[in-house]
Amino acid sequence: MEVFFDENESYHIIKVMRKKKGDIIKATDGNGILLEIKITSIKSNKLIGLLLKKMNIKANKHSPDIGICIPKKTSRFEWFIEKATEIGIRNIYPIISHNTEKKKINYDRCKKIIKMAAKQSNNFYLPEIKNISIFKDFVVKKQKGFIANCSNIDSKKFNEIKLYNNPLFLVGPEGDFSDFEIEFAKKNGYVSINFGKQILRSETAAIYICSICNNANNFNL
Repeated sequence: MEVFFDENESYHIIKVMRKKKGDIIKATDGNGILLEIKITSIKSNKLIGLLLKKMNIKANKHSPDIGICIPKKTSRFEWFIEKATEIGIRNIYPIISHNTEKKKINYDRCKKIIKMAAKQSNNFYLPEIKNISIFKDFVVKKQKGFIANCSNIDSKKFNEIKLYNNPLFLVGPEGDFSDFEIEFAKKNGYVSINFGKQILRSETAAIYICSICNNANNFNL
């Protein structure tokens, strides 16, 4: 079976990956399908290949969903989605809370960053970036998870929690979640957690979460 690559993908394979006729490459649909393809033709930067093998890659059970309050600086949010994709994340939920200052994101640019990061990291599952949600509406809709915050009152340390399949975490903005938001989340099935002595930026906390979950995936914890 022949496989045809569009101009953008062909350019990436030829110019960035430096592949040539006869080489075997891997491709994915972003939903766990792995294809092994032998390059049979390169003409005018358009690549054609022969499908050698098709496999289903099992998704990691602990890959997290993260609801993150949109950081004030666009560069920080883009850094987060890039690194989270490389490490492993399932869904990204941009959230507006009481202390959130930025209300918009560039979805087209975010999706491009996710796609490039997935290629870089050999990830066969592309995370999905969801529509922006208001904090209270989101918590009512998804009534189970962990809410990361700076409070030590009635809060567990991250290393004390037990991860379930595809856990959901909420990460607050600069200035943290309000006391009302933390209590509201707890009343709707969320467990309050913190990271110990350190106070982390939103995007750093989210990456920390992805790293711990990825460690659990890699070592079957």
